Amino acid sequence: MRASRSLWRRHARILGGLAAPVLLSLCPNGQAAERPATLPSQIVVPAAAPRVFDIATARATAVECQPTVIAARASLTGAQLKSEAVDRIKLGALIARDVPIRKKQAALGVSIAAASLQTAECDARNAATFSYLAVLFAREQMKTAADAKVRLNDLKDLVKTAAEKGRRDVFKDEQLALVDSFVTLLEGRGEEATAGEQRALAALREALGLGPDCPIDVVGTKLPDVQTKVERDVIVQLALSRRGEVIQAATAERVFCLEVDAQGRILFSPARTFALGGDIHATPLGVGQFDPDYRPGPLAPEMAVTLTGSRHSRQEQAGAWHDRAEALSEKTRNLIGLEAVDAYLRWKQFDESAPKLEKAAVGLEEYSNDLSKNKFNPDKAGYPGVDDLVNAGLRTTLIRVDANLIRFRRLTALANLERVTGGGFDAGFETAATEPEQK
Repeated sequence: MRASRSLWRRHARILGGLAAPVLLSLCPNGQAAERPATLPSQIVVPAAAPRVFDIATARATAVECQPTVIAARASLTGAQLKSEAVDRIKLGALIARDVPIRKKQAALGVSIAAASLQTAECDARNAATFSYLAVLFAREQMKTAADAKVRLNDLKDLVKTAAEKGRRDVFKDEQLALVDSFVTLLEGRGEEATAGEQRALAALREALGLGPDCPIDVVGTKLPDVQTKVERDVIVQLALSRRGEVIQAATAERVFCLEVDAQGRILFSPARTFALGGDIHATPLGVGQFDPDYRPGPLAPEMAVTLTGSRHSRQEQAGAWHDRAEALSEKTRNLIGLEAVDAYLRWKQFDESAPKLEKAAVGLEEYSNDLSKNKFNPDKAGYPGVDDLVNAGLRTTLIRVDANLIRFRRLTALANLERVTGGGFDAGFETAATEPEQK
């Protein structure tokens, strides 16, 4: 054995010696291949063009690609497969007398999972809509700051002209310093709006289910003008009939009701509950708050894994759980009704105040322009003075910022009405987005 190993090593050395000239002959001039003398300091990768979305495409992409929605679809598929598996039980029904009821519970579990998917889709659509509107809002605020900066720079020219012409009420250094301070303030507001745009784009990217390295952009530079009729009673009715949480709670109550019958068919104790064929995935509605922003807390579904005792005793226990499920269903309806009314009232508040602030902003803009272009006389002291022009310009900017904010809140309140009603209410965002922007 040792002799054979020694012979193999000698053969390997010989082959290695023969291979070296062959490898050298493959190199130019008989020289061994060397690494390049210089390497680029860095590899320049061209930036990918951003994916551009309009609001309709963004909403559709969120519903299709958001991981939360994908997970809900997987849960629905799992519930369907589980129901099919229980439904295929044939011989087992001869031994387990509760199998027919388990089949019904499994079918209800599919309905619960479908309602959960509906909720996930509504939430994803709302997240995309809110983030999209936030991008447009930031861009409007950037334009407002830029326009105000232009007006203030024009005012600086007026101050310089008035000072050169000897207007007695012009104090050039002090008033130019005041205008410069406002310009600096507006530059800071513009930077805040720019950062807000980037944060909104990042939020939209997540809502669309895209990775952080995927560049995106949106169509538009101003908030859309969405005029939709909203009725309180319709919003409440749609919420109570379509919200996934209401459907889940009501369906879960039926599952609990069937459990009472199932326990009456099981002979031996302890007995398993509906976990064999029907899952409850009722979505909690969040936690309660008891500070000035009061919000009542919800109930969560509960069920024991097994029940012990005689059939009558187990049925009584299942009946108690069913009573709790009934209370949960009623509580859910009440909370959804409260949420719908609150969402409507918030929209109504912004819907009523938005046109008033817009009218005030337009009026102040006209007033400020009239002062600076028509009434200010650089040659003669009097009204309006430079301070009057500065104050008018500042008030105009502040009111315009507030008007933009209220318009944004009104639109997001409309989007929330879509979510609150489980998609039953159409605010008209996609229709409004197809209209060309006025320049």
